[in-house]
Amino acid sequence: MATDVSEEAIAYCKTTMPQYANHFNVLDCLSDKVGVKFDFIYAIAVIHMFVLDEDRNGFYQFVYDHLSTKGIALICSIMVLLAGTVCYLIFSKYRKKK
Repeated sequence: MATDVSEEAIAYCKTTMPQYANHFNVLDCLSDKVGVKFDFIYAIAVIHMFVLDEDRNGFYQFVYDHLSTKGIALICSIMVLLAGTVCYLIFSKYRKKK
């Protein structure tokens, strides 16, 4: 499943890669829910789009809620201060809490 909040972006993907059209979906991770748990969630260039802490926290909660018991998330963010450097944050549901 590939998602974006932009209907235009999803329409472009469906047109460009029609063989995968049913895998592209419009999704607002701050208000929508998906009735599926995933073993792996990959999010690129999403977290830096959230200005408010509550929106960033909502995004992280969405990811956490949609991971399977042993699911892993890879979240990539563009570091504005480092001009294009990408940082990686990996978290999983089964790591020990401190």
